[in-house]
Amino acid sequence: MLQIGRLKYLWVAMMECVRITISSMLVVALVACGNRDIAGNEVVVTDSAGITIVTSRGPTWTDDEAWRVDQEHVVQIGGRDGAEEYAFDRVANALGLSDGRIVVLDGGSQELRFFDERGTFMHSAGGRGGGPGEFQSARIMFRTKGDSLFVADGRLGRFSVLDPNGEFARSYYAALGHSSPIGRLADGRLVTLNYADPASAVATGYVRAPFHLLVYTPDGEAEDTIAQLLGGGEYRAVIDIGIVNLYPAFNLERHLEVKGERIYTGTGENGYHVEVLRPDGSVRSILRADIPSRPVTDADIEDWRQRQLEGASEVVRPAVERLVAEGPVPSMMPAYSDLQVDEEDNVWLLGYEPGVRGSNEWHVFDRMGRLLGEVVTPMGLDVTDIGSDYVLGIYRDEYDVQAVRKYRIIKPQSQ
Repeated sequence: MLQIGRLKYLWVAMMECVRITISSMLVVALVACGNRDIAGNEVVVTDSAGITIVTSRGPTWTDDEAWRVDQEHVVQIGGRDGAEEYAFDRVANALGLSDGRIVVLDGGSQELRFFDERGTFMHSAGGRGGGPGEFQSARIMFRTKGDSLFVADGRLGRFSVLDPNGEFARSYYAALGHSSPIGRLADGRLVTLNYADPASAVATGYVRAPFHLLVYTPDGEAEDTIAQLLGGGEYRAVIDIGIVNLYPAFNLERHLEVKGERIYTGTGENGYHVEVLRPDGSVRSILRADIPSRPVTDADIEDWRQRQLEGASEVVRPAVERLVAEGPVPSMMPAYSDLQVDEEDNVWLLGYEPGVRGSNEWHVFDRMGRLLGEVVTPMGLDVTDIGSDYVLGIYRDEYDVQAVRKYRIIKPQSQ
């Protein structure tokens, strides 16, 4: 079933993958204090048992200060026309590197394709296979210190580290085999996510499973479990071919990412609310904004039910009918469906919008946790990376052909 938001994959024993969102999060750097107001009472900073809480009552940008994303792309890689190296098959991720290059992980070919700042193909790395630096089911790629690349392969149960040109450096195996990597801390330790209770991986009905955050040494040895988090919901039904995972109406997603010495997490369940964790799993700070979530109406529910039934294949239709009849329906929509942190530690929260169309309206918070304002990205762009002056993402045309597009962020103070 279609789920709004950027999806990555969690590995589970005896299963190739289960979908869960693990996206980018917030950095907040504030000194704990008592109640006080900033920026004309629009932001309130409080301290609760050593946790700094930043609550925004409204945006701090004026019209003249607001950022905007140019609606015309400055780079396009791929599309319906072009040579083979520009033809993509299920793009898993696209990232910008510090020198302006763009690297694309193509799910079909299992290649990392490198392009210069103008979008011209340079070379490829990886490819389908089982040797060092090759992949069979690579779906997660993230950038680490110095533009090194970390790529996770669920089928091989292997995590590979590549240099900025895609050359193989090293890999990890067994100890991480049932975990989904989130990112690396500043000291090189790896943070991963896995089921806290193995039985929850195969439970049926509506399941909202707990997960453990695990830390591994730079060599891939398990070090410590630092936190337990509640995941997003799933509805699992038994059909003739096995267990099928479906997503209930207006479903929550668990967003996670690591940046420096911070681990950022949220679901949108309690409105615009993001927790910032220390490397030991304790809560360092919380970001909040007084932006009301949207109530779920009868029309929303009926539209959701119709879309599920219309999109169901004959094989899974009995399970979908059970989901539509028995699955939980919340009273409120999630506040956001994606959460990313840009190169300058600003937090971008994508407002939740039900349906296939989705949303393109982001609320942006600065590194102090203050709500700056709203930024609109091009409709249909699945944002994968946000730099200091660009937005990068995956775009599908009317024929469902993928291309990677880069757009300029216009910031008045830098003009």
